[in-house]
Amino acid sequence: MRQDEQAQLVIFGCGGHGRSVAATALSLGYESIVFIDPAARGGETLLDMPVFSRLPEDARVNAVAIATSGEARKRERQILDIRKAGLRLTTLVAPSAVVATHASLGSGVFVGPNAYVGPLAQIEDGVIINTRAMVEHDSTIGAFTHVAVGAIVAGRCHVGQRCFIGAGAVVIDDIVIGDDIIVGAGATVVGQLHETGKYVGTPAKRQ
Repeated sequence: MRQDEQAQLVIFGCGGHGRSVAATALSLGYESIVFIDPAARGGETLLDMPVFSRLPEDARVNAVAIATSGEARKRERQILDIRKAGLRLTTLVAPSAVVATHASLGSGVFVGPNAYVGPLAQIEDGVIINTRAMVEHDSTIGAFTHVAVGAIVAGRCHVGQRCFIGAGAVVIDDIVIGDDIIVGAGATVVGQLHETGKYVGTPAKRQ
């Protein structure tokens, strides 16, 4: 068990991804997990774990935190809240995930079950590499981006900040995607994407 896994894990957000993060944390050996949701009611629980509207002072001792909103800007705000609270961001990698040698993971990253991060890939702060997603060798994923379930980012790509690569989407080799771009589920990106917006279809085109 690593040092972080002996700490209390504070999960910011109670949505579907928060539940997936909790399941992964349990599989990693975390024994104390709490959720933070500003709308929480007194005594509320989720997955038999307590939900607080704000973190009690006595829960801050030996605590680490992770932001779990699936929406980039909300997750970015959650990370700001975590830092303001004086908590340390932790990174979670599911036991079945593979992070190759010389790959780099930032703070507050989640790498889900059966996901893959290739050699020399750079994953910046607050990124989600979700279940069965793949980021291949030498690619960079910008801060707060979400590579959704089953999506593939091939080698030598650069994906900007706060992007969303939808479920099952494919980004071929050597592609640059700018900041704040959404790639729809199942889309295939075969050219550079610089203009903010949502891109769908095969080949992916801006809506």
